[in-house]
Amino acid sequence: MLTLKPKAILYKYKHSAEIERFAECRTVKIKTSSVGACLFFFFLQKYRTNACESAKVVFNRLMTRVFIDESGNLGRGGRFFVLAAIVFLTRQSAKKASRYVRKMQKRLGAKGSPLAELKSCRMSFVERQMLLNGLMASGDIEFYYLVVEKARVSLLRNGYPQNLIYNYFTKLLVDDIFTAHGNKTQITLDERTTKIKSANSLRDYLLIDAYANFNKKRDEIEILQADSRMVNNLQLADLIAGTVYQAYTRHQRHFLDLMRCKIRSANEFPEKDFSQKMFREADGRLLKSYYNMPPLNEDQAFDSAPALA
Repeated sequence: MLTLKPKAILYKYKHSAEIERFAECRTVKIKTSSVGACLFFFFLQKYRTNACESAKVVFNRLMTRVFIDESGNLGRGGRFFVLAAIVFLTRQSAKKASRYVRKMQKRLGAKGSPLAELKSCRMSFVERQMLLNGLMASGDIEFYYLVVEKARVSLLRNGYPQNLIYNYFTKLLVDDIFTAHGNKTQITLDERTTKIKSANSLRDYLLIDAYANFNKKRDEIEILQADSRMVNNLQLADLIAGTVYQAYTRHQRHFLDLMRCKIRSANEFPEKDFSQKMFREADGRLLKSYYNMPPLNEDQAFDSAPALA
C-alpha cells in the first residue's frame, strides 16, 4: 500500500499497487497498474487545475474593479478634502484604461523618457482636458466622489484621530458603490495615502461593512492596497480626485461639466451644512442633467488620444 499526497504522481512503481490518497478529508482507494495510476493522477490534477483556472476567469469577468484615491488632506491645509473612485464595469475596460495611461505617460513625458506617474496636481489645463476626454469615451466607466468641507466636520474640530475619520469617509464612498453594484467587487486603494498602522484597520473596516450591511460573501469582495506608481488605474483615480478638488477650490466647473455623464454618485459632507453646492438641488438630490447627458462616441478615445495643443 502506498500513501500519497494529493499532488504526488507515480513514475517509479512498476507493479500493481493499492493506492490510498488523502485529499479534502476523503480517502480514495484504487487497485490498478502503475501506468494506470500515473494516468489517473495526471488527468485528475489536470482537471482540477483547469477547473480552478476556469473559475478564476469567470470571477474576473464578472468582477467590478474599483480604484480609490484622494486629493487634499484632513489636516489644517485647504478647505476641502476629496475622495474619488473610478469604477470599471468590465475587465476589458480596466485593461484598456491601463494601456491608455501608459500611452499618455509616453506622450506627456520628455522625449525618450516617459513619466513615471501621472499626477493630477502637476497637469496643465490642456493635459487634464485631454485625459478626461479619453476617459469619457469609454462606455464601461463610472465616477464616484465625496467632498468634505473640513471646517464643518465636528469630528475634525474635536480632534479625533484622522486615520479613523479617513476610514469613515472611505466607507461612505464605498457604500454607494456597493449599493449600485451587487456583484463581486475588487477595491484597490493607494497605499501611500494611509499610514501603515491604519492600512489593515481600513481593510478590515470595509470588509465588515461589506459582510454586515451588504451581505457580501467572503469570495465576493477583495480589498487591496498598492503603490499608484505601479498601478496605472490608481493614477486615473488621482486624476478624478484632483479634478473634483480643483472644481471646488478654484471654482473650475468646466471639468465637472465634462465628467457629468459618467458621475454615478456625487456627495458633499456634511450634506445639510455644506456651504458650496456645486451640482445639487435644494433638497440634496443630484441634478437630473447628470444622467441625461449623452455619452461621447466610444471610438473617439483610448485608441487615439487627441494631440497636445
